[in-house]
Amino acid sequence: MVWSLGSLIKQDSLVRDYYEGMLVRRELPDAEGGWLQGIFKAALEPPKEKAEKTGDAAK
Repeated sequence: MVWSLGSLIKQDSLVRDYYEGMLVRRELPDAEGGWLQGIFKAALEPPKEKAEKTGDAAK
């Protein structure tokens, strides 16, 4: 389920905006909000492998 939700957040701006709105408005209890926030953050971070290949490793 986590992978699927993360994938949807990456691929669909409507899904991303919906969940971001839920987080901003604090519509979820703390435990669920924290869980969703972690998935949201992970979904929007570039993969480490790509970051290393795009210049971080060259520094």
